[in-house]
Amino acid sequence: MVSKTYISTKSIFLLASLAIFIFGSCRNDSPKDVEITAMPVKIQGQSNWSFYGCDGLFRYENQLKAEPSLIINGCFSTVNEDGTVSLYRATDGLKPMPGCRRLSSAGWCHDGLIPVSGLKSRIEVIDSLGRKRFTLTPVDGVEIIESSAAFFDGLLMIVNADGKYGYIDTEGNVRIKPKYYAADNFSEGKAMVEIPGKKQSDRRLYRFIDTKGNTLFDIPAHLRLETFNFKYGRVVARTAKGEMGFVDSTGEFQNAIPEAIGIGQYDDDYYCYMTKA
Repeated sequence: MVSKTYISTKSIFLLASLAIFIFGSCRNDSPKDVEITAMPVKIQGQSNWSFYGCDGLFRYENQLKAEPSLIINGCFSTVNEDGTVSLYRATDGLKPMPGCRRLSSAGWCHDGLIPVSGLKSRIEVIDSLGRKRFTLTPVDGVEIIESSAAFFDGLLMIVNADGKYGYIDTEGNVRIKPKYYAADNFSEGKAMVEIPGKKQSDRRLYRFIDTKGNTLFDIPAHLRLETFNFKYGRVVARTAKGEMGFVDSTGEFQNAIPEAIGIGQYDDDYYCYMTKA
């Protein structure tokens, strides 16, 4: 998504069509309950930022000195001159949420929750009104120092001070303890994690797990994933020979057409692909 967009008032009709395409694409790639309603723009001749919505209307026109994020599920953020972050509800004007005027970082709203980090404080999870829900405290005595930007499938990916990845739920309970060398967000009840080899010379194993941490299947050595989050029951992969295709929810590889050298958008029935010129 391109966030820096400069337009003139004469290009509104063109941008309206473009916005429908952009926002539609965002929703197609994102979880079904993620709603992107406006993108940041600068109008020609104006010094400050505005929002342009998929309804074709401008919001906060020329009122935002700092470039804002997208409006996602009714919330957005800006980066202040001192590098701190402010978090807002799109319906509350330009008044930051309570306690969210100077944060060191902020995620985005999903499942009604937002992970944030204050200055020199632990990561907290707040609701869409800015109310604190819980703090990410140490797990087995090891501090949690990072998290993903949002909850997915009701789980937030966390990283401890030892560099191990795990997950907590929307109540702050540790669902899967940090133990993986790398991990991704959940999608359609599955997440990819990385398991180290028994010896340093061993290849690392990539595995899909369910929301309880159970192993679903491993990715064999001859496959390389091109995408990591399940969408429409599959992820894109490439064989060692360069053949394109999909890994389905059982771990089976399904070939795309032989001439495909890349795969773009797809759904249950169709996929876009690229070929050599």
